[in-house]
Amino acid sequence: KYGQGPDPICCRNIMYKAHLHVMYGLYQLITGSTEFEPEYNQLTDIIIRELIENRQNEGFDGIVCEDDQYFPVCNSQIVIVMTVHDMVFGTKYYDEYGKRVSDFIATKISDPATKMILYKYHPSHDQAEAYLSGACNTWGLTQLHYTNPTDMQTGYENFKRLLVAQQLDGALYLKESVHASDTAMGLEEWFGLLYARGKAREYQDPDLWSGCM
Repeated sequence: KYGQGPDPICCRNIMYKAHLHVMYGLYQLITGSTEFEPEYNQLTDIIIRELIENRQNEGFDGIVCEDDQYFPVCNSQIVIVMTVHDMVFGTKYYDEYGKRVSDFIATKISDPATKMILYKYHPSHDQAEAYLSGACNTWGLTQLHYTNPTDMQTGYENFKRLLVAQQLDGALYLKESVHASDTAMGLEEWFGLLYARGKAREYQDPDLWSGCM
């Protein structure tokens, strides 16, 4: 709609700017250095302003990646963003902004039967796509675990039951969706397996960890 533009953090594009924000935050938290604090503060202001505008004007909590394309896995990074910011500065941004996003994902972009996370949401129609992706749920269920442990544990158990399959040699792989036995392909498979290992650690599951090695 507006072209790529010269500034990747001015609006939308949460897949990029949320990860950038986490890197700023973790760098300052771990090292104590304020080298990037001006950029960190600027990006914080941009994200918060956009969250408020979307809630007030569009009726949803979060930020789209592209026009009318809200990906819950990217928005789960906003929850991490606000948590890390609280750790660095002693703010309450998780309570003010992060929890709104995690609650929105839980109520609007999750499957009520399995508690797994749906692939994406379209604000213009207030509708989520009823598609359960292996790669999406390795990422989302890992990052949102601490926000709602009970539902996320249920989602994890259903993830293993519906989206993890075993090859003849015993190794595990991620299915593209619950409706197909095909493996996720390309980058989704790579990211999915990477996050599956992180997920196994988060949920303390040695069988998933060893099976994805």
